[in-house]
Amino acid sequence: MSFFKFDETNVNTGFELVAEGKYEAVIVNAEAGKTQAGKDKLSVDFEIRSDVPQNHQGAKVLYNTFTFEHEVSVKIVNSLLKACGFGNNHAFHSAEDMGKQLINKNVK
Repeated sequence: MSFFKFDETNVNTGFELVAEGKYEAVIVNAEAGKTQAGKDKLSVDFEIRSDVPQNHQGAKVLYNTFTFEHEVSVKIVNSLLKACGFGNNHAFHSAEDMGKQLINKNVK
């Protein structure tokens, strides 16, 4: 007798991978921290909006880490901020400040 028998027809779809594509999401968590090298980083979690007709409603996209040290990283962060609707030249005082301002922002 086995301890557990896998049944692929009896699965929870809440854990399926989100297909690549464009979604409207909301930032549900944003925590500042330091990399192993002591540089600033920001870890951001998104939830795909349930109030917008789209696939994967309510799915979470977790553990997205942003850094600020290299030009490519800066462009990625700028893309996130633009998608959140921040105006050009909006200043953040720290990674912590950025995280606080990102919470509950809708992302397109």
